[in-house]
Amino acid sequence: MDVPKSAYNVLFALSNIVKASYNCQYEVNHKRPDTYWMSSCYQNLFDLAFTTLDRPDAHHDKLRIAVNLLLNALIECYPNDTKGILVKNLEIMLQKLGTVCTQTVNPKSKSQYFEFSEMHSVCCDVLQNFFIALKNDGLSELYQTLLMMLTSFSMITEDPMLQENLLLALGTLISNIGEDALMLELQYLINALLQFAQNSDDAVGTASLSCIFNVVQIISFNIKPYVEHIIDVIAFIFYRRDSRIETLTAASKLLNGFVCELDLEFKPYVTQTLDALYNILLVDIIEVVNEDHLERVDVFLIESWTVYINLIKNIFYRNKERPSGGDYLIWKKHIPAIADRIQMLCDETHNQEFIRTYCIVLGNIVEAFKGFYPKDVTEFAVLRASGNAINSNDWETKKIGRWLDS
Repeated sequence: MDVPKSAYNVLFALSNIVKASYNCQYEVNHKRPDTYWMSSCYQNLFDLAFTTLDRPDAHHDKLRIAVNLLLNALIECYPNDTKGILVKNLEIMLQKLGTVCTQTVNPKSKSQYFEFSEMHSVCCDVLQNFFIALKNDGLSELYQTLLMMLTSFSMITEDPMLQENLLLALGTLISNIGEDALMLELQYLINALLQFAQNSDDAVGTASLSCIFNVVQIISFNIKPYVEHIIDVIAFIFYRRDSRIETLTAASKLLNGFVCELDLEFKPYVTQTLDALYNILLVDIIEVVNEDHLERVDVFLIESWTVYINLIKNIFYRNKERPSGGDYLIWKKHIPAIADRIQMLCDETHNQEFIRTYCIVLGNIVEAFKGFYPKDVTEFAVLRASGNAINSNDWETKKIGRWLDS
């Protein structure tokens, strides 16, 4: 293994042997084996991969990629009798990551920065696999320590890529622990994530919003004390001119998560949410740069316009509650703007899913607020949108168009 290429081949082969051996055992009774041949050499294999990370030539011939593969294979395919070793190795990897996070790196030195980036990418990816593997085996007991370490590492470093990787690891940790453990440090966690969400680097902001979304999926109603503050941060992201489309999409997904989880309990935040959406959807026009950007813009528009659907459907229809005059006053300034924007969208978009989305938005508004506003406020938008959908070659879009027209 003196030559990086040879070392790569050895580590790559070992990772495949570990996975194949595990799968042979697993297929017998479809559960994690208590032991198999790897048990006796588990730590040796881990040490082999781990020490290779620091080889002076580890950046050659994709050697660290092979390290990553073997470490992940060992984590995913551990037998039950090595669980204690697994936890110990998690601690070793955390210590390694801490060392990486405190390194002083010259970003102008391409080779040095590449080494740094490759190292923390491997460490964070391996950590995510640790969290997944230990999901139901004591991860909750380590949660507070892991949370504090990952957030403190994120605050220590000024490197955006490292911050993003740390937050991705934190998101995986959040997804793999129970509600009770998550509630222990909830205020600290949310405050830290909101701080990262306002980061000038969009990738960091996107990763932090995804973490908050994971939190909402687990604790549901218990997020309520933090909703107002979180929506304020989302509004800040929507108003910020340089927010990337991925960050806007993550923010919209989070809003949808709130509406769906809280149902009627979300009513106090409807005004705040509509105001947050108003500027980004109804005033600003997103300039499309290229075909790839267009696809990502469509994803954002579908996600964000779906917030309107969920606000009406979940709060009014699903809970059998008809909107009141007070509800209409909240929506009053938005309905004409939504109708006008939809008329413009009829000429601008050809994405069938988005066409169906804005048709459903319009149909739900008409149904929910019928009698509260003059018919001509939405009449032309309904004609344009339904006609546009009915003339589509997509059967589902035609169906939505006929529903809107009726």
